[in-house]
Amino acid sequence: MITISVIIMFVFPFSLLYRRKNKWYTESLKKTLFIGMLTIGIVGFNILNTIDYRLFFYSFIVTPIYLLVESYFKYLSFKKHNRDFNLWLNFSDDIDDVFAPMSKSKKFKTTDILFSIILSILILLLSVLGASLFGKENLFDKLIN
Repeated sequence: MITISVIIMFVFPFSLLYRRKNKWYTESLKKTLFIGMLTIGIVGFNILNTIDYRLFFYSFIVTPIYLLVESYFKYLSFKKHNRDFNLWLNFSDDIDDVFAPMSKSKKFKTTDILFSIILSILILLLSVLGASLFGKENLFDKLIN
């Protein structure tokens, strides 16, 4: 169960981040993922109060949070640069296969770099928060009691 939770909570949002400019990644898919995963996460988290499933249902909530922040950054980038922001992370679709330093490329603005770093840190922090709150130590129960 923990392996599935880690995949949903950590790997899935990073794969969405890295493949955000692919043709299959449409607005309707984003809306479906947002509504579906948020519903599964909140309903499951509230109905099943067992310790074993808290991390599992929390992992469904990480992707909608990522999608909200990513959509907000896309909106801000369109307001400022009239384009979607470019992902400033190695091995992403936005970086060419050229080994030129990423920061010297004219393709990236400061906001692109900032948004990329914030999104990757957000996914990492939400995953660490979920693991620490709902992991084997059950920090969630200690905070409530």
